Amino acid sequence: MQKDRDGVSQKPLESPMHCPACGDVLRRVGYQALVLDQCPRCRGVWYDVNELGAFLERYLADNPDLPPARLTLNQDAGAIAPAGEAGRACPRCDFPLEKYNYGYDSGIILDRCHACEGVWVDADEVQRLAQYVKGHPKLDRLAAAMAAHTREAEDFRHDVQVAPEAILYSWFGLAIPYADDTPKKRIPIFTYALLFANVLVMLWLYYAVYDWSEVYNTYGMVPANVVAGRDRGTLITCMFLHGDLGHLVGNMLFLWIFSDNVEDRLGHLLFLVFYLATGIVASLTFLLFHSSSTTPVIGASGAISGVVGAYVIFFPRARLRLLTAVPPYTSVTIAATWYVLAWFVFQLLYMFVELHGSVGVAFSAHVGGFMSGVVIAILYKAIARTPQRQA
Repeated sequence: MQKDRDGVSQKPLESPMHCPACGDVLRRVGYQALVLDQCPRCRGVWYDVNELGAFLERYLADNPDLPPARLTLNQDAGAIAPAGEAGRACPRCDFPLEKYNYGYDSGIILDRCHACEGVWVDADEVQRLAQYVKGHPKLDRLAAAMAAHTREAEDFRHDVQVAPEAILYSWFGLAIPYADDTPKKRIPIFTYALLFANVLVMLWLYYAVYDWSEVYNTYGMVPANVVAGRDRGTLITCMFLHGDLGHLVGNMLFLWIFSDNVEDRLGHLLFLVFYLATGIVASLTFLLFHSSSTTPVIGASGAISGVVGAYVIFFPRARLRLLTAVPPYTSVTIAATWYVLAWFVFQLLYMFVELHGSVGVAFSAHVGGFMSGVVIAILYKAIARTPQRQA
């Protein structure tokens, strides 16, 4: 699974996966047109998204005499790991697995990955799952509906975490910036060109590429490879890759709002150099803290963070128009400096979380890109203000 600056790709990797329970290499096994990943040692099975339900339907058809489970009400819906069990990681994307109570009342505790929505089922849990589904089909459908509602809430919370460029808590509530009040004197040619290039690459991924992971591994920035002196060009190519449509839209919204004025101030060619430079600094900042990582980093947010940093230096009195993402969905105006300051504090806080765990977002790249944009803008203003002497 690829780690990106704003989000996580959902495309599976073809490299061997390891058992979350015992670490052995999982083997592909076939079961009635399904291809599952099973551990040869502990016999546990990894189910990708939607595979568990399909498997249980086939399993019950093969075992018509299986007795249904008795209904037990008021079970604790919480889920905790058994005493002594080590933390488990997703075999597909290496994120920590979370415990959950299947059906919310079954008492069958499974391991789920929030990123790819796969499920790990230990060997002794398969029959219990089938018995539960057989005994309570209506409850199971109700649980599925509840799970879908919960997943929507979790996805919204996840979006707040993985797309901080587009959604951020402020004094006005959850709000999305959509415009600013800073005029410009010329057409932002390279801003439009960057928007077009990023959208074009995403269209290419959707309509012409079957295995996105191959593209990410080839053109995403892999810190370990760059440290070893390989694939240095990925410091640039990674800026044009995104994990999904939401990842792209969040980045392009900020590029649209802030880049045109920064390009207007710097000039076209200097802006392009600035954009690429801050993006490279952002990647190198992430590399500084994760030099041994073999996970590809993708996304334009490092460079866009640099643009945001330059914007508040060049236009400290600018104001942003925000659309609140909570009822009554009104438009409000706020000083851009205060909004960006709140955004930057958010990045700093989550950078410390990133450095002490895995959050799927390269917040350190945001911080590095933003700081480089601020420094370059300050230097540019100082140079432009210096009087020139003629000989």
